[in-house]
Amino acid sequence: MTAASMGRAQSVAARIRDDFFPWAIALATGLDYFDNSIFSFFTSYIAGGINASTDELVWSSSAYAVMSVLGILQQQWWIERIGFRRYLAGCLFLFAAGGVVAALSESSLELAFARGVQGYFIGPMMSACRIFIQKKFTPQRRPMAVKLFLFMILIGSGLAPLIGAYLVA
Repeated sequence: MTAASMGRAQSVAARIRDDFFPWAIALATGLDYFDNSIFSFFTSYIAGGINASTDELVWSSSAYAVMSVLGILQQQWWIERIGFRRYLAGCLFLFAAGGVVAALSESSLELAFARGVQGYFIGPMMSACRIFIQKKFTPQRRPMAVKLFLFMILIGSGLAPLIGAYLVA
């Protein structure tokens, strides 16, 4: 391989990474809105799945909210130690792991624990992504990244009831 072809390959890889990275950031925040919308719209179905009353599921929502605040408070500590990219990737991975635990929950206590894990790792995504957009994108590329960010929030909130209804039906 010549130096010129290697330079072109690296340039193409950098361009692809630069084009898809705003989508990844936007997806992280959209996922938070999607998850909360699904949970709030289909609480009665979730309660039936774990044999709990809808009142018991309030603990799951509370655990999510409290752990989100805790995650936001500890966000800077994590970012200083592992960096923004690793923080975002780790949060998404651990949020997904919390989702698996939530899906396998058989009681309201297990679900509250799983939702707490999810809240801790996805709750800070809104602020983390907004900070990341301001730091990592040039002023020329920032409007496009902000548009994608806001678009995914809208899509995540809007599609959750439709997809949930399809899955329930």
